[in-house]
Amino acid sequence: MKKTALILVIAMLLCSAGCAGSGSAREEPRPGHVSSADAVYPEKMTLNAHGSVGSEVLKIRRATSVEQSFIDAFNAFSYDSAKRLLTGDKNSCYSPASLYFALAACAAGASGETQKEMLDALGVKDIEELCEGCRTLFKRIWIDSDSTQVKMTNALFVDDGFSGLKESYAERVTNDFYASLRTVDFSKTAKTKEIISKYISDNTAGKLEYRGEVDPETEVSIINTLYFISRWIDPFEKSNTKKEVFHSPDGDVQCDMMYKCFRSSYYKGDGFVRIQLRFDCYDTMAFILPDEGRMDDVLAMGAEAFTGGELLNAEVHLYLPRFKIKSDLSGLMDILKEMNVKRAFDPLNAEFTEMVDLTPDMPLFYVSKVFQATYISVDEEGAEAAAYTEVGMTGGTSAPPPEPVIIRFDRPFLYAIMTSDVPLFTGVVAKPPAK
Repeated sequence: MKKTALILVIAMLLCSAGCAGSGSAREEPRPGHVSSADAVYPEKMTLNAHGSVGSEVLKIRRATSVEQSFIDAFNAFSYDSAKRLLTGDKNSCYSPASLYFALAACAAGASGETQKEMLDALGVKDIEELCEGCRTLFKRIWIDSDSTQVKMTNALFVDDGFSGLKESYAERVTNDFYASLRTVDFSKTAKTKEIISKYISDNTAGKLEYRGEVDPETEVSIINTLYFISRWIDPFEKSNTKKEVFHSPDGDVQCDMMYKCFRSSYYKGDGFVRIQLRFDCYDTMAFILPDEGRMDDVLAMGAEAFTGGELLNAEVHLYLPRFKIKSDLSGLMDILKEMNVKRAFDPLNAEFTEMVDLTPDMPLFYVSKVFQATYISVDEEGAEAAAYTEVGMTGGTSAPPPEPVIIRFDRPFLYAIMTSDVPLFTGVVAKPPAK
């Protein structure tokens, strides 16, 4: 039988697609059906006299409007899925942006009740709203400069003998997801894996590569990569980094603890304190420190932990461990089922007729796998993160200054990299890894 793979890789998307049915002979590709073409991305930004890209980013974002209803939907999905997935007893990194775009590309090819379930989970009313939201958010988050990169790329890899992919779907992915089109021979698994791995590695600065095995029955793979790197607008002094104790769930460990003292706003919520550090591009990274014994409570709060709390201002003494984490997240399908995405995983009831032409040789087309791999590194200079998601288818105040505040991240905490008011990456540091 033939299988079509939808691979979405982000940082932070990888999706392989296929379908059940009997095998059929390979045909020559229809002329003009799939023509190799590269996507046209925004131009590289110019640094200002201070070596910053922030002013260029602000100009572009003021000119690129994303409907607030879509931002709300994106955030609702992000925080709901994060609180279902993250736990306080182990290190993790999750890209809700990666998973959202993966499902969006998948939903663009769905129909009927399958599409309705996916749109409900994604928080939008129809495909037009979804694709318009993804298209404008893509443009808004894109940054390409010498100091900062927030880059998403997409590529539609089509088997050179497959003609079942609908042109309307290829056009939609090209227009709304900025996809480039490539042809490969999936029957040559080693060569195709090398091609896909190189594409992923090239677009994630070598931090990620394709970890799975290529199925020779694959007909289509959509590769979406997401990569983030930026400098703190106010870096930590390396000379202030010292070995200190971190109280992890399984015992105290030594970590490289960064430190700085500065005037800053911060947030105090029910059971947590949160501080946000700004990058050169004006994006931010939030660090959420639960009160002793409150990690599970804070994780269950969802959006409140990442966006809520009372705004305060003080001289802050910040202690933050340097950390680097890689995660493999294999429980995403169960999370999505909890969010009522079910038919897409049902071989007999999944409907993806907007993506492929079903035939007697290819009567079924459904999601058989959802997997994400991520990478994040935080140090004195800034942060770097990458992710891929595989969706496999078979087929201030003027009041008297308060007392200085010490925020010491010496026990498990949460974090999130934010851009344009949406989270790109979020996770937990339960135990800073040894070098």
